[in-house]
Amino acid sequence: MKTHVSFFCLALLLSLPSVADEHVQCPETLAIIQDDPLVEATLESFKALYLQLGCNTKFRELPGRRGILYFNKRIVDGEFFRLPLVEVEYSRPFVRSATPLFYISNSLWLHPNQKVRERLPLGYALGVVWQELYMKNRDGMAFYSTFEMYDAYQKGLISGFFDSSNPTNSQFDNVDLQPVPILGELISKLPLFHYLGVEHKEFMEKLSDLLKKENPYGRIILPVK
Repeated sequence: MKTHVSFFCLALLLSLPSVADEHVQCPETLAIIQDDPLVEATLESFKALYLQLGCNTKFRELPGRRGILYFNKRIVDGEFFRLPLVEVEYSRPFVRSATPLFYISNSLWLHPNQKVRERLPLGYALGVVWQELYMKNRDGMAFYSTFEMYDAYQKGLISGFFDSSNPTNSQFDNVDLQPVPILGELISKLPLFHYLGVEHKEFMEKLSDLLKKENPYGRIILPVK
């Protein structure tokens, strides 16, 4: 009887799906843009998606341009979110999520006084590709974070700045900017994707399936209509 039981247990084990076969290597570290309000609004929801896939991945806060550099140098395995514009900056093979994490509206915000706008430069964030492209061949003042730009605006050092609006909160909810800036130009409405090194292609496929299943626009952020 013991022999028959042992044979049955062995047959049962062989019929079960292999855990090792299903296991996908987790990205160890991801870059997130330093002092970015959108990161603060969405990171915990995104971490929950990673945890559903069994990954307790670390998130490293970096200035925008350094996040790209660290990804190219393989210091980090990917970036939390980026516009597709960043892809020309990657020298390392990469994969992106099959669906956007969310959408944003990129805008230029200006001081309401035209005389101030005429004499002061615009502020923009280093490492934020769409802002750097807009400011190409234009005079401006560069900053390492959005909050630094807010502070410069408050101190009367710049006439305006760029910002990304989204439905997580009202524009400038957490910052009391005076005078209240006015919308100067709606530059674009674009999707933000998650990026990983190509070695994590299988993981990205599983994450993309989860994003589709969980309805990311309801889970992380509502899309801009």
